[in-house]
Amino acid sequence: MKGVLHDRYILIFDQDNWPLAGFHLSNSLQNEAENYPLLITPIPLDILYELNEYQQKLIKEYSNDESGSGSVNNKFHILFDYKNISREKKEANNNLNTLNFLYAPEAPEVISTWFKDITFLANDGNILKKQLEDKNLIWNNELKFPNGIRNCITPEIIANCNYSRFWEVLSEIIARTNNKYIYCIEESDVAFINFLKNYLNSSINSNAIVNLTNPIYGIAENLLIDSLESLLNKQLNISRIIGFTKLSGISYANYYAITILWQCVPDDLLKIFELQVVNLKKHESNNQVNRLIILNQILKTIVTYVYCGQGLTLLSKLIHSNNNFIKYVALLIMDQKSYSAEQILEVMDHLDSEEYIFLLCWLIRQIAQAKDQEKAISYNKLMVIFHEKLPIKLSPEYFKKIVLALTNRYERLASENEWLLKDVVEPIIMKDKSLINCACEIWVGELNKLLRSDQFIQFRITHEGCLTDIAAYLCAQCDPELIEQHLKYMKDVLRHNEKIIYRPLASTVNWKIWDNSIFTSLWIYAFCLRCEYYYSILDVNSYKSSLSNIKTTAHKLAMQRSIKDWQRFQISKEHELLDFINVPLSES
Repeated sequence: MKGVLHDRYILIFDQDNWPLAGFHLSNSLQNEAENYPLLITPIPLDILYELNEYQQKLIKEYSNDESGSGSVNNKFHILFDYKNISREKKEANNNLNTLNFLYAPEAPEVISTWFKDITFLANDGNILKKQLEDKNLIWNNELKFPNGIRNCITPEIIANCNYSRFWEVLSEIIARTNNKYIYCIEESDVAFINFLKNYLNSSINSNAIVNLTNPIYGIAENLLIDSLESLLNKQLNISRIIGFTKLSGISYANYYAITILWQCVPDDLLKIFELQVVNLKKHESNNQVNRLIILNQILKTIVTYVYCGQGLTLLSKLIHSNNNFIKYVALLIMDQKSYSAEQILEVMDHLDSEEYIFLLCWLIRQIAQAKDQEKAISYNKLMVIFHEKLPIKLSPEYFKKIVLALTNRYERLASENEWLLKDVVEPIIMKDKSLINCACEIWVGELNKLLRSDQFIQFRITHEGCLTDIAAYLCAQCDPELIEQHLKYMKDVLRHNEKIIYRPLASTVNWKIWDNSIFTSLWIYAFCLRCEYYYSILDVNSYKSSLSNIKTTAHKLAMQRSIKDWQRFQISKEHELLDFINVPLSES
């Protein structure tokens, strides 16, 4: 495969050939760190699945030698076949390496039922193991069983034995044979499916003590029971809950029960998850570890199968779930897999109108600043649907909730001003002028927070500059009483700055505080200039006098640093603030 797939990728698969993880190497394997340092970078899961599809096509093409040339370079050769290495060497510390389950009292009955052969009904584990070895059904501590799972799930078997223990041994056999055997189980196996649901619920509700051999990387209880509003403002890497692996602390009986239930009755498994999350608050802490581990395994199974492409129907089930975290995960999947607007709307169909709006807000927020053309098209379509779904009359509270949802509780208001004003706020205000006051309160309020902040603020024209510009634009249109209130806050900031700036030795002993006061004064001056500009083009005369007084005071304080000193700060935060003002500072 020389020249086709360079040896800079390491892909790790499970026994079903699903990619678990991938890594990109900066240098070839054969040269490693010979000339340059070796940098190993994890491959994101969404790219990993695409890369896997690509390399599988290459392997298929070159292993078949479709070119017919017979050339070594045109054939795929396995350099190292891990399958020929015994499991004992590969997994010396893995529980799969042991066959201790053969010594369980139920093992002879389970194996006898699997093969429909009563000769396996021995009472001793050693005899049973010897029988299996004699029939070449055990090799290198691995089971070589043909598929006999359907013999073990009949209603008669379930009714006539202690099937819980029977299933626990059966699941150990599945884990050590070919776990694809479970795919012959169908929804019509009602007795078996009902047993699995009861077994899983009993396991979750049990007071079992979990012995963990490895740390668990799962979702904490507070997230599983969190509100949707809170979740929509969090950052979660979905790769944390994707993978076909069994979590530490989960028995094979529970692991395969979860997998089979999702395969046959996904709605029922989803209901079990929803009800058990509700029960999280009702149980004592000593039971929570077991409960959380199983719930995390259910979550991992559901999310992995949906993420890996089980269609829009199952994704729609997630978005319509009664559990907020499941809804949130569905949004993460749609965002990370770049679903089209049409697919998103199909998945979200029939949601409650208010919930529909706020989930749509989250998706719009995620793709608003995307550069690629496909996301830009989806953004435009989703924005049209967003305005169509909005109530005809919005209350100020509802308007604030929309802006909160679109800006991560205002945290990203400074970075998402341009599209937010043009595509959301202005169309809404054009329909209802009374909401101008509400919009002004949001933007000027955020500006005042920044002006009062003790933290370093890097003034960027595209962020803080845009926020300032929109605040001035809205301020020039809102009611005079509200304008006066906002100007009062700025007067307070200037009054505070004045005390600091004129304090003896302020620019030397407390330079950082002095510098911040000078800077915020210049910022207020810039805001006043923008307000005057919008007053002039909108032909508004209200409160020009108050604004002029504030502008004069702000300019006077800012000029405690000379113009030449201001201009020396070409790389610091003041540099873009000067560009934003765009007029000589000597003019007032």
